[in-house]
Amino acid sequence: MPITVDGKFMFGLERDGVFHKDFTLRVPTLEEMENALEEAGPDASLARIARYKWAQCMTRLGSIPAEKINADLLADLPAYDYGALESAEADLLKKLASASAAPSTPSA
Repeated sequence: MPITVDGKFMFGLERDGVFHKDFTLRVPTLEEMENALEEAGPDASLARIARYKWAQCMTRLGSIPAEKINADLLADLPAYDYGALESAEADLLKKLASASAAPSTPSA
């Protein structure tokens, strides 16, 4: 089961008169980070690269279908909600560190 964290935007993404505020992020893979770097472009800001990464790792955004979540969609979030994504990513790192610190059982 992938490591995930739930978050909530202060304002959320408005679609058809509904503000979607609740979201879930999972830990990104190395490949997803590489894809985000490529898709964001060679001169992309760190914020743009993060948006592309988060779009690949967001498994839920309100009632928006997961397959509709992409970097262009997240671009419509109010700038003030950027901190919620940074906070969720920090929480993911803590969960990953905790999980990886647990003793592992050798496989047979």
